[in-house]
Amino acid sequence: MQYWPFSASDLYNWKTHNPSFSQDPQALTGLIESILLTHQPTRDDRQQLLQTLLTTEERQRVYLEVRKNVPGADGRPTQLNGMGRPIPILMADPAHWDGPTHPNPNEIEDVFPLVRPTWDYDTVAGRERLRLYRQVLLAGLKGAGRRPTNLAKVRAIVQGKEETPAGFLERLIEGYRMYTPFDPLAEDRQPDVIMSFIGQSASDIRNKLQRLEGLQGYTLQDLVKEAEKVFNKRETLEEREERIRVSGPGTPPEPRITLKVGGQPVTFLVDTGAQHSVLTEAKGPLSSKTSWVQGATGGKLYRWTTERKVHLSTGQVTHSFLLVPDCPYPLLGRDLLSKVGAQIHFQQKGATITGAGGQPLQVLTLRLEDEHRLHEDSPPSVQPLDSEWLTNYPQAWVETAGMGLAVNQPPIIINLKPLATPISIRQYSMSKEAKEGIRPHIQRLLQLGILIPCQSPWNTPLLPVKKPGTGDYRPVQDLREVNWRTEDIHPTVPNPYNLLSTLPPSHVWYTVLDLKDAFFCLRLSSQSQPIFAFEWKDPETGFSGQLTWTRLPQGFKNSPTLFDEALQRDLADFRVGHPDLVLLQYVDDLLLAARTEQDCVKGTGALLETLGELGYRASAKKAQIGQRQVTYLGYLLEGGQRWQTESRKKAVALIPAPTNAKGLREFLGSAGFCRLWIPGFAEMAAPLYPLTKSNTPYHWGKEQQLAFDKIKRTLLTAPALSLPDVTKPFTLYVDEHNGIAKGVLTQKLGPWKRPVAYFSKKLDSVAAGWPPFVFRPTLTVVAPHAIETVIRQPPDRWLSNARVTHYQAMSLNSERIRFGTATSLNPATLLPETESPSLVMHDCHQILAEVHSTRGDLTDQPLPDAEATWYTDGSSFLRNGERKAGAAVVDGKAVIWASALEPGTSAQRAELIALTQALRKAKDKKVNIYTDSRYAFATAHVHGEIYRRRGLLTSAGKNIKNREEIQDLLHSLFLPRKLSIIHCPGHQRGNDPVAEGNRMADETARAAALGPQALSLQVPEAVRTPGQLSLEYSDSDLDIIQQIGAKYDEQMKVWKHQGKTVLPQKRAKELVTHLHRWTHLRHTN
Repeated sequence: MQYWPFSASDLYNWKTHNPSFSQDPQALTGLIESILLTHQPTRDDRQQLLQTLLTTEERQRVYLEVRKNVPGADGRPTQLNGMGRPIPILMADPAHWDGPTHPNPNEIEDVFPLVRPTWDYDTVAGRERLRLYRQVLLAGLKGAGRRPTNLAKVRAIVQGKEETPAGFLERLIEGYRMYTPFDPLAEDRQPDVIMSFIGQSASDIRNKLQRLEGLQGYTLQDLVKEAEKVFNKRETLEEREERIRVSGPGTPPEPRITLKVGGQPVTFLVDTGAQHSVLTEAKGPLSSKTSWVQGATGGKLYRWTTERKVHLSTGQVTHSFLLVPDCPYPLLGRDLLSKVGAQIHFQQKGATITGAGGQPLQVLTLRLEDEHRLHEDSPPSVQPLDSEWLTNYPQAWVETAGMGLAVNQPPIIINLKPLATPISIRQYSMSKEAKEGIRPHIQRLLQLGILIPCQSPWNTPLLPVKKPGTGDYRPVQDLREVNWRTEDIHPTVPNPYNLLSTLPPSHVWYTVLDLKDAFFCLRLSSQSQPIFAFEWKDPETGFSGQLTWTRLPQGFKNSPTLFDEALQRDLADFRVGHPDLVLLQYVDDLLLAARTEQDCVKGTGALLETLGELGYRASAKKAQIGQRQVTYLGYLLEGGQRWQTESRKKAVALIPAPTNAKGLREFLGSAGFCRLWIPGFAEMAAPLYPLTKSNTPYHWGKEQQLAFDKIKRTLLTAPALSLPDVTKPFTLYVDEHNGIAKGVLTQKLGPWKRPVAYFSKKLDSVAAGWPPFVFRPTLTVVAPHAIETVIRQPPDRWLSNARVTHYQAMSLNSERIRFGTATSLNPATLLPETESPSLVMHDCHQILAEVHSTRGDLTDQPLPDAEATWYTDGSSFLRNGERKAGAAVVDGKAVIWASALEPGTSAQRAELIALTQALRKAKDKKVNIYTDSRYAFATAHVHGEIYRRRGLLTSAGKNIKNREEIQDLLHSLFLPRKLSIIHCPGHQRGNDPVAEGNRMADETARAAALGPQALSLQVPEAVRTPGQLSLEYSDSDLDIIQQIGAKYDEQMKVWKHQGKTVLPQKRAKELVTHLHRWTHLRHTN
C-alpha cells in the first residue's frame, strides 16, 4: 500500500476554504469523511487533520463522543460518564438486561487510543483497526456536531424568490440536521418535514400545495414534483413585459409629442378631436373643478388638475389638464394646441407638429450629470486604408481572412482553486428586443465553431449589452462567479504610461494596429470548456440547452494576461529580426515606431505578414499606417511627444460639480489619469480629498468649487510632454510646500531642460511631521540641501528604521543616482503656489537640531553645574486581577514625589507622569533628570515635537495614545532654567549613583502603586485672581516662544519673556485694535 502524507498546502486549503466546526459541523464532518475515504490516512495523519481543523475544545467534545460510540461485545455503542468512564447501571435482573454493554477502559483504548499505537497497516488486523477507528471517529464528529433543539431557526428557513423547490428542500433538511437532534430523513420525521416544506414555501407554491386533495397520501418527493410544476409555470420577466406591452397603454401611436408638465416629461397623443387635454396620472395637486365626460358607454365625472407649467422648445405656458385615469394615453387636445399655436403637417412620412413659427415643440430630456456628454467630440475619423494593404496582405485582415486562430499556441487549460465546486446560476430573463439583438452573434459564433452545445454542471448567465451610438446588442457573459473559483495568475500586462516610456523620441513615424476578436484566437482545452457554459434558447432553430466556448472567452479575469503573454512569445522573433524598429504591445493594441517613413512602411508590411502567418487578424477599419500623428491608448503621439486627446480633456472638463463623495471620487479618478500633464495636481486637489472619506460630512463650499474649476481649467491648457529617452540622463527637481511634495522630471535638449512628467503627492501623517527640508531633495538629484548627509545620519532622531532603510536603498545605494548642488533655478519651486517661500542660506544639520528638538538647549548629557539630580520611574502591574500603577521622583536618598495612579494606567503613561512631575518640581532650577524609559526619553527629545507638528495624530490620522500626558510634558519642559534629560539602563546591579537612584525610583513607584493616590496629574483649574489672563497658544505661537526663549509661568498659566507676558498673535491683534479705538473721539450733542 502506497503511503502519501498530507502536505502543508492541503491542510492550509482545507482550513481556509471551509467553515469551522462550531459554525457548520455538518459541512466539516462531510469534508473529513471524504478525506478519510479518498486519502486513507493513518492514525497519526488523522490526528494531524483534527488538530488542524478543530480547536482544542472541539477536539475534546469529539473525543468524548467517539469513546461513547466504541462498540461493545454485542456491537452496540457504549455509554460514558463525564469523566470518560463507563456509566454504572443498576440492573434488577442482569440476565434480562437488553441495554448497551460496557467494555472496560482497555477495550476503549484499543479501538480509539489517545496515545500513538503500534499498528501495522500492512496487515489485515492493522487495516481493520484503522477502519474501526474511522467509523467511531465519524460517529463522534456527528455526535459532537449536534446542537440543542431550536425549531425557531428551522421555521426561519423560507424559500427564496428565485430558489427552486429542490434547493429549498435541501436547505430545509440541512437546517433540521443543524438545529435538531433527529434525522430529518427518518420515516417517523417525514410529517414534520412535509409540514415545514409546505408552510415555508413561496406563496404561490404554498397555495397550490395546500389545495391538493388527499394531501395526507403525498410523500415528500411527490410534493417536490408538484412544487416544481408551479415554479416552472411562473411568468418570466420577459413574458411579463410582453403582456404589459400588449395589454397596457405603452407608447402612444403617432402623431405623438413629449412635453415637460410640472417638471416631468409626458408623452401625449395629439388628438384634434379632443376638446380638452388629458392626463392619466395626477402627479400633483388637483383642483375642485370637475367636468362630465360623455363616452360610448355613458358619462362620468372627472376632476381637473391645478395650473401646471408646460415647457416647450419655444417657451412655456401654464395649463390645467382634465384627469382621466382610464384613458389609454395622455391626450394633447385642442385647448393646449391652440394656446401654443401648434401646426399639424401631414406628409408622406407621417404627421408632424410644430409651433407657430415652424419650430418643433418636442422637448428632449436628459439627466443633469449627463449634460457634458452633449459636448463630447465624436471619435476621430480614421483615414481609410489603402486597398493595396488589403490586397498585398490578405491573411492579416479580418475583413479578408475571417476569424483568426493562433497556430503556434497550444490549447489553454484553466486551473480551479482547491476545493472549488461548479456554480450554476439561472439565466436572467431578457427582453425580446435584446434577445433578437444578440441572436445573430450567437448564430455566427456557432457557425464558426467558437460556440458548441454542451452539458455541464457549470452555468453562468448571458447579458445583452447595447453598444452606445449604434443600438446594436452584444452578448456578454457574467463570469464573476467563475473568476472567483479559478486560480489567479500574476498579471503581466504593462502599465500604459510605463509602456510609452520605452518609446524613444527619435522614432517619429508610427503604425497602430488593433487585433480583432483577439481572445478568440486562442484555443480553450476541452477539459476547461464546461467551466464557461451558459444557457441559450432559440425558438427559430428549436435549440434549447447549454452552449460553451472553444476559444478563450471575454470577461474571464485571466484572458488579457494569457493573450498578452501568447502574443509576446509569437512576436519575439519579429523583434529580434527588426532591431531598428520599436514594437509596443498592450494586449491586442500594437504600435510600431520607426525613424523614417520608409522604415515604418517596410516594417508594417513585415509585421502584417508575420501576424497573418501566426493566425492573428487586424482590423482594417481601425488601422493607422505610416503616419506622423496617431492615437494610441488614449494618447496623441507626434514628434516624440504625447498629449491627452481633446475628447478626453473635454469629457473631464465638462463634468458638473459632484453632489456626493462617490461623484467626487469619480471626478478625481478621471482627472487623476491626466495628472502627469497637470503641474501641482495634488496641491490643487487638496481641498477636495477630505470630502472623499466616507465618515466626513459632504459640504461643497467656495474653496472646493475653486479647486474643482482650477483643475478643469488647467487640464484644458495641459502642455505636451516629451517621451523619455532612456539613453539620456534624467534630472529630478523636487520641492515641498504646505504638506504637498511636487516634482518635475526633465531631460536635456540642447541648452534646455524639457519636462517629461509632473508629479505631486500629499504627504502622509508621518511624513508631515518631519523637518521641512527633508522633502526638498531635487537620477541627478538637484537639491537646495545636503540631502545625502541628512539621510546618512542615525535614524533614531526623526526617521524610523524602516523608512530610512527604504530611502537609503533607493537613493544612497543606487549606482544610477547621484546628488548635485543647485546652481540654477529649481523648476519644482516655480510651480503655481499661493505664496512663494523665501529661500535663505542655512545649515541642514543645524536646522535638524533646532527643528527636531522640543527645547533648543535640551541635552542628553549631564550638566556639570546642575543644582539637583533626580531619578524618575513608573510602575504598572497586576494584583488580584486589578492593574495597579504608580510613579515616583527621587534624588537617590529621599523621595521628591510619589503617588499611586488611576487603576488601569499603563507603564508608558506612568513614565510620562513621573517625568512631568519632575519637571514641575524643578521649576527655575538647573537639573539632571534620569529615566530608564525609552518612550518618555524619546517623547521629550524628539517625538514630542514631531507629534506636535502633526497635530498629535498617528500615521493613520487618529489621536496618539497618552495625548493629554504628552501635552503636559511638552509644556513642562520649559519650566526648569536649564535641563538635561538622560536615559539610563533599567534594573542595574551596580553601586554607582545612577544605578542606585534608578533602583530607588523603581522600588518607590512600585510601593506607591499600592498606596493612596497622593497627587493627580490633572490639577483642577485654579480660581483666577484679578488680573490673571486665560490665553490659548497655537502651534505657530509656540514656535515663536521657543525661538525667543520665553518661560512658562505655572501660577499665571502664561508664557513670559523678560518679565513681560507673551500674547498669542490672534489675541494681540484684538487687543491692539481695541486700544487703538480708544483714541478715536467724536463730538456728541
